[in-house]
Parts: sequence; structure tokens; C-alpha cells
Amino acid sequence: MKFLDNIKTGAKLIGGFMIVVVIIIAVSILNYFNMKDLNRGTTTLYNDGLKPIINIENAESSLLSMRGDAFKYLAISSQRQDILKTIESEKTTIANYLGEYRKANLSSDQERALGELEDAITNYYKTLDTFISFVDKGENETAIKSASDGGDLSNARKAVGTATKKVIDLTVNKADGEKNSSDSTFATAQFWLIGIALLSIILAIIMGVTITRNIAIPLAQTTGALMKISEGDLLRDSDTTAMVDIPGSKDGSLIKKIESKAREKMLNRKDEIGDISKSL
Repeated sequence: MKFLDNIKTGAKLIGGFMIVVVIIIAVSILNYFNMKDLNRGTTTLYNDGLKPIINIENAESSLLSMRGDAFKYLAISSQRQDILKTIESEKTTIANYLGEYRKANLSSDQERALGELEDAITNYYKTLDTFISFVDKGENETAIKSASDGGDLSNARKAVGTATKKVIDLTVNKADGEKNSSDSTFATAQFWLIGIALLSIILAIIMGVTITRNIAIPLAQTTGALMKISEGDLLRDSDTTAMVDIPGSKDGSLIKKIESKAREKMLNRKDEIGDISKSL
């Protein structure tokens, strides 16, 4: 790299280190943004996948408890007032869980499915109120028929189960999509980090070898000339043939030609080695 001959030694060394620093900074920035993307994916997976599923399943659990309370209301007449309070409390709990689910970043399909679930739950509540009114009137057989397979209460409960399953399936599918996106982000980040690391190593080796050769070889030639001066030979230029091997050269003309080119190159340098060569 001829341009290095015109750069001072200090600037070469500092420049080489600065390039390494820039590479380290670039890798660090890339790593930061990749880690940020991975963290975003993990957070999204938790907020829009895991938590919503937990909320829906908790709501479903409260609905199952309500179903059991309906049968208790039929069977245990002495506790009916307490059971009614429990049912109202469970309605509030279900509403809270569905509200928490709605806070997630829902897709349009999830929004529609949640609306269907809320409608199914509303219908279930109405059917449950009818069931309770049958019990209060002493029409236990009618109430049992409603709660039995094929009855209004049973069908309303099954509709809630179907709507709940649809919401859960959509939420799980979205979570799977977020997981796949996170896996893709990780694979891309891994590829870039390994690629940049290898490129940095290769670049560092090339820079190290190039700068070292640019300084060490001419410095060795200049040292040879100084050693001759120390021996009293004041008429010798720097030894520019130290690194030249020309097999078969008999008259030395080719060596002299190379000597001339190497000497000219040394004198044309604008760094400290060029200054020393001119002085010699």
C-alpha cells in the first residue's frame, strides 16, 4: 500500500488502533441492537402470548366454578344466598380477566374471537339466570333438563367453551409467530456477529502485516546503512538489496537496477524513514 509511505509512523500506528476501535464499536452497536430486538421479541411473547393465555384460562376456570355453583344452588337450598354472591363475584373476576386480555396487542382475528366469547358468556349468564329462576320456583326438573346434555344451559356452556378454545388457539398461533420471529432474529444476529468478527480478524491481520512490513523492512535497510557507517564506510547508501534475490544474475546490472528503484522509493517516502534515508 503505497499511500502508507506518505503517512508518519505515529499516525500509522494510531490509525491502525483507531480502526480496531471503530470495528469494536461497530460490533458493540450491532450486538446492542440485536439484543434489543431479542428482548423485544421476548417481551412481546410474554405480554401478547403467555399473559393473555393465562387470563383466558383463568376466566374459563371461573366459568367452570360458576357451573359447579349452579348445581350447588340446585342441591343445597340453605346456601343459595351465599352461592348467588359467589356467582356475582365470579362474574366480576371473569370480566377482569377478559379486560386484561383485551390490553394485549390483539390481532383483528383475536378481537373478533374475543367479541364472540363475550357474547357467548353474556348468553350463558342469561341462561344461568333462567336456570336459577326455575330452581327458585321449585321447577327443579325443568332446571335439571336445562343443565343436562342438550339443554339450554348445557348448550350455552358448550358455546362458551367453543369460543374460549378459538381465542386460545389464535393466541397460541400468535405466540408461535412471535417465537419464530425471535428465532429468526437470533439467527440473523448470530450470522452478522460471526461474519463481522471474522472480517474484523482478517482486517486486523492485514493491517498488522501491512503496517509492520511498511515500517520494518525499510527500517532494516536503513539499519544496514547505519551499521556500515559505524564501521567507517561513509560512502555507502542504505542497503536496498537486502531483501532481493535474483538467481542467474551474472553482471549485476539487474541488481543495480533494483537498487536504484528501491533507493528512489526510500527517498520518496514522506515519513520518518524517508527523512532518515534522505539524511543518509
